[in-house]
Amino acid sequence: MKTCGRFQLAAALVTAIFTVTSALAQGGADSTATYGSYEPNLGFRVASTENGDLRVRVFAYVRYLNQMGLDRSYTDSFGNTSTLDRRQDILFQKTVVYFNGWLMDPNFRYLTYVWTSNTS
Repeated sequence: MKTCGRFQLAAALVTAIFTVTSALAQGGADSTATYGSYEPNLGFRVASTENGDLRVRVFAYVRYLNQMGLDRSYTDSFGNTSTLDRRQDILFQKTVVYFNGWLMDPNFRYLTYVWTSNTS
């Protein structure tokens, strides 16, 4: 599957989930749940009604790469010398967004996620 197709599928899935949960939230105005509350390992509550529940959580990590301690040049096994591009980089390495909850019946649970990982 092409990368563009994956992003389109992910965008369509996220749009569908938010459409369904906004419709559920409008239907259950008498809910006493606190929206936007955070629970560890469950994420932020976006919607909670008598017909469903949606929580969103994000996992991401950043990598720091420091090459300043390396020599300025490198000699390979053939005797060729090349200059190194020594850098200090902060890389946004990976992101995963999880959508979980239940729909219509508390026993009908779902977990959907979208992820991306940059090249190393």
